[in-house]
Amino acid sequence: METDSLKQQVVATPEEVAAYLSDMSLDEYRKATATENRKACPDSEGLGFWGNQSFTVGYVSEVNGPDSVEMPEFTPTRYELIQLVKYWATIVIRLNFFYFLTGQAGSSDLRRRAFAKRRVARVEGILGKHEVNKVIDHVLIEYGKKQDARAWAIFLNGTPEEKEAFQDEIQQKIGEQIEHDDRSPLTPEELSKFDVEMLTEAA
Repeated sequence: METDSLKQQVVATPEEVAAYLSDMSLDEYRKATATENRKACPDSEGLGFWGNQSFTVGYVSEVNGPDSVEMPEFTPTRYELIQLVKYWATIVIRLNFFYFLTGQAGSSDLRRRAFAKRRVARVEGILGKHEVNKVIDHVLIEYGKKQDARAWAIFLNGTPEEKEAFQDEIQQKIGEQIEHDDRSPLTPEELSKFDVEMLTEAA
């Protein structure tokens, strides 16, 4: 019986886990990431993942999976580089703001944030710091328009004391909401939709 039980246990290699997480067969994954076809992105260095098919930490396809490989067949235009800065800068801002609101940061988010900052820095080396900063300023304005005005103002310009007081207020309101609803703590998905709506509704 013990032998049969051991036979049923499947030990997956990191490559097999990556293929599983990427929703690919092992052959498809190997073809997509073959070094003779694709070069690993240097900005992924040190941002790997670990685990198995049951439990994985830090897997993000565009950071350390098959979607992170370079595509030398395609050369982006200047306009497209600016769009990339907008995309990655938005991710950094969103994650920073989420952490400000909740004090939470997942392993995947930490990898995604680090990768995003590296990609922006790489474009900065091409377009220049002034051009990239203009794009980031625009992203900050546009993203801030969708957030609670008070929360966004404190996030951007609040003193350490103001930020701490606001974060304490958020935790108190979340606790009250949980107790009122008699349910488990909010999921990351609920918190991502939060945008301080609960605060304004409860105030």
